[in-house]
Amino acid sequence: MLDPISDSGAKGDQLTNDTTPTISGTGTPDNTIAIKEPTSNTIATSTVQPNGTWVATPINPLPQGLNNLSVVETNPTGLSSPAS
Repeated sequence: MLDPISDSGAKGDQLTNDTTPTISGTGTPDNTIAIKEPTSNTIATSTVQPNGTWVATPINPLPQGLNNLSVVETNPTGLSSPAS
């Protein structure tokens, strides 16, 4: 989900003009989060904090327009969730 700090349209519309938007969510503490492009390239990673939240920002700018990203959560034993 687009973090509110990167939402540059109407608040909550999930639109931004930020090419490296901050993405945030919740998960299981200590699991790893990977944000992926449709080609399965990982564009950002994060570790879920003890309070169950995570925040990630792509290192490289995303292209202008609609970007269809997915989130994969992986536990310390290597078991990954389905992409969401």
